[in-house]
Amino acid sequence: MTAPLFWVAPEALAGAVTGGTVTLSGAEAHHAASVQRLRVGETVLVSDAVGLRAQASVTAVRGGASPLVDLRLDGIEQVARR
Repeated sequence: MTAPLFWVAPEALAGAVTGGTVTLSGAEAHHAASVQRLRVGETVLVSDAVGLRAQASVTAVRGGASPLVDLRLDGIEQVARR
């Protein structure tokens, strides 16, 4: 099964390094926390839609009215734009 893919703003992955962190917020965090019901330790993909994609591990999930999902970047790759 392919890991779920979440979108982040280009600046979220600009300068990102393996071992770094990214936080999902807004609609993406809501989908991750409430719809996908992701848990700590699960693997996801994040992309900035302009050429970077990262495999990441969930390190924290905070639901509620303003959900946030913290991710540790396990690997980053440059991908061709569609």
